[in-house]
Amino acid sequence: MSKPISLLAPAKVNLFLHISGKRSDGLHLLDSLITFAGIYDSIRIKPSPVLNLSLKGPFSNKNISIENNLVLKAIKALAKYSNIEPKIDIVVTKEIPVASGLGGASVDAAATLKLLKIYWDLNIGNKTLYNIAENLGADVPACLVGKTIRVEGVGEILKEAKELPPCWFVFVNPGTQLITKEVFELRSDVFNNKYKNEKYPDNIQELEQMFSKTQNGLLKPAIQLVPEIELVIKKLRDTKNIIDARLNGSGATCFGIFPTENDAKIAVQTITKGNPHWWIKAAPLINKWDDPVFE
Repeated sequence: MSKPISLLAPAKVNLFLHISGKRSDGLHLLDSLITFAGIYDSIRIKPSPVLNLSLKGPFSNKNISIENNLVLKAIKALAKYSNIEPKIDIVVTKEIPVASGLGGASVDAAATLKLLKIYWDLNIGNKTLYNIAENLGADVPACLVGKTIRVEGVGEILKEAKELPPCWFVFVNPGTQLITKEVFELRSDVFNNKYKNEKYPDNIQELEQMFSKTQNGLLKPAIQLVPEIELVIKKLRDTKNIIDARLNGSGATCFGIFPTENDAKIAVQTITKGNPHWWIKAAPLINKWDDPVFE
């Protein structure tokens, strides 16, 4: 295919994250409800004589070797499986902070797989594509689904979840990165029960009830590594009309959830006044990714 193709990859949000056990190989068992938010990385693919990956945007993080980039690993894994020489130019524009718990690397890798399946016109089943995604990282299969989804196991068990009611997030990061592996290594082997629910929230009141019965099982080790997380959550919970606040994923980004855009924007203004150096952003909940776009 000669036409450039692109896709917006929205930030991943773990509305809850329970650590329910540990396998004999050391990998932790998860129970999480994953959705997305309107903060986007952009992935664009066009023809090239050779494989070329470039990073742009405010979080392109020039200090990390491109060789370790999950997008590059996704390209090579799919190319190897499909016996294709990957002659493409791929540009990743980073608007999602790196190592922040917002899943930037995972959504970028998932977006790359989605785009390449179309770009290379691959006759490849979903199961195979999900197997490739699973080998890239625990969050990549859920991001490949591209809609609100329940995740169990080590990220490979995907269960249908209905669309959630409209609401807004306020994300706050104190300017710190957290490495997922380090957070998991620090937690004690006290496990969370799986969230037992008969149905998903239909409205803001039921969403609030779900938050009251769930948590992020990585909060304590994350606070040990970055004590400022505790202050961030307090600042969020002190804002007007907030439903709840918690750590997102393995952190260090936290989020507050609000009924309306106006509530979220007021919260941004309130928190920014006293903390101008924090990364603070409001964004709507996104139940489903947009489709790829041909240029």
